[in-house]
Amino acid sequence: MNEQNISQLNESATKGSKHIWITVVAVIVTAIVVSGGIYVWQRSNLQSMELTWQQQVADLQNQIDDLQQSSQPVVTTPKTTQQPTQPANSIASWKTYTDKKNIFTIKYPAYWESEVISPTTVSTDPNTNEQVYFGTVKFSGHQGYLKITYGDGFGGGSCALFGGKLETFTINQKEVNLCYKKLENTTHSWRNNCSDCLVINLSNSKLTSYVFTSELNLPYKDAYSFLGQILSTFRVPD
Repeated sequence: MNEQNISQLNESATKGSKHIWITVVAVIVTAIVVSGGIYVWQRSNLQSMELTWQQQVADLQNQIDDLQQSSQPVVTTPKTTQQPTQPANSIASWKTYTDKKNIFTIKYPAYWESEVISPTTVSTDPNTNEQVYFGTVKFSGHQGYLKITYGDGFGGGSCALFGGKLETFTINQKEVNLCYKKLENTTHSWRNNCSDCLVINLSNSKLTSYVFTSELNLPYKDAYSFLGQILSTFRVPD
């Protein structure tokens, strides 16, 4: 074989090798392009499906809201032309407590409860031969309580000594001083077991003294007014 033939064979082999590499590169590029196209198509479809799903969820929520609104009953408030003569919490609607010995009566809110702590007993003073009544009753509700203790032998220092001040209430149609003191938080307290505010001679038993003790969890003005309403209903027999 001469040199010319060998040169032609080498040239043919080189061209064949180039064609093979070109073909391989073309196949790789084609595969990349096709794969990229498939990825873009799939992502586009997923986004489209996601938007469609979100729209369906929104439509379904709107339908649920419409059904809930349509299922709610229509409430109509009748118009009243006449106002009630007494408010719901007026004294007229309160309970009345009467002691078993009938030494006093008092009204208290209907939603409060009464508790006899010490039933009324009667004792006769050996010196004057007069009767003295002893007992304790408590009235309480969510605002606080009022406790009434009666008997004799009560006493104590002045209201100022307790760190309080005297305030006037109407009890059994008489003006009576109670010692006021503010406790912790919003609790306001009144009592009259002090030397300058002890309540005596409220009944036909001149020796029976009454001690009123109250603690109320209300703003001061409301507490004072509320206690004043209760105490104003206190009555003793003539």
